[in-house]
Amino acid sequence: MASEYGYRLKVNEKVDVYSFGVLLLELTTGRVANDGGLEYCLAEWAWRQYQEYGLSIDLLDEDIRDPANIEDAFAVFTLGVICTGGQPSVRPSMKDVLYALLRFEHKSRERSLQHAVSEETSLLES
Repeated sequence: MASEYGYRLKVNEKVDVYSFGVLLLELTTGRVANDGGLEYCLAEWAWRQYQEYGLSIDLLDEDIRDPANIEDAFAVFTLGVICTGGQPSVRPSMKDVLYALLRFEHKSRERSLQHAVSEETSLLES
């Protein structure tokens, strides 16, 4: 739960951004947001791991550690960390989050196309 729920009477759309960030972290890490009881916060855990180890393969859910998807998974994990930042004013808008996800999709398609062209070129050369 976003920290501003505890100390502000009025919350805004940045709470939704925080919640979406938690969802992104759950998807990329394979962890549940409240998996460790009262003392566990997935957003804080992700931030600490990122600060201490950077983008490590160990952060990711084993089911998405395919080398072809690592770059995308790291990008989505990083976006989740950004969305769950402690200061609501620093979190991106949902529109910005959408644009970031669309850029990831576009880059992923470009990489897939480049890979397919490279494979076809290799076959033609043999």
